[in-house]
Amino acid sequence: MTPNDNGVPEPKAFERFIRKDVSLHDPSLQVPDGFLALPLVKGQAVRVIYQFIEYDPLLDSSNMAGKDWKRIAQDIGRTYDLFDGFVVLHGTDTLAYTSSALSFFLGNLDKPVVVTGSMIPIYETRTDGRNNFVSSLIISGCYKIPEVCVVFANKLLRGNRTVKSTYEQASPISNC
Repeated sequence: MTPNDNGVPEPKAFERFIRKDVSLHDPSLQVPDGFLALPLVKGQAVRVIYQFIEYDPLLDSSNMAGKDWKRIAQDIGRTYDLFDGFVVLHGTDTLAYTSSALSFFLGNLDKPVVVTGSMIPIYETRTDGRNNFVSSLIISGCYKIPEVCVVFANKLLRGNRTVKSTYEQASPISNC
């Protein structure tokens, strides 16, 4: 989330940011209004076209609980047939709880639901958010992983097996 001058998260700021970044959106590709296109990824035959749905007001991950998880699951359920996969952008405070809850709310999946966030906001120069976001889009748009997953720190994890930890061990993204 990008804070405004008063420190309050600014609605629609993320989508405006993405539309200006040619590594996250290819403006040369003709897509319907309200959609964005990830630049073609080398080695991928599929172009990822995506759309943002943002909550108003924005949710604070430190305060998320059952009603919020239920709302996210219901929103995915309402649009389930329209998309090949889903990415849930989330703060790190309760990301592991949300991914686990979604894995139980969303039973019998036949497409990926990827929950991701970052330690450093995507707007910052040294962010981990850009890689987490792009990896999540690629996984949700190009792979048939029928479960809730977490993409974080170059890892693909099962959503209901993820915990928040301060210990970091480097490993590449792999299948769930």
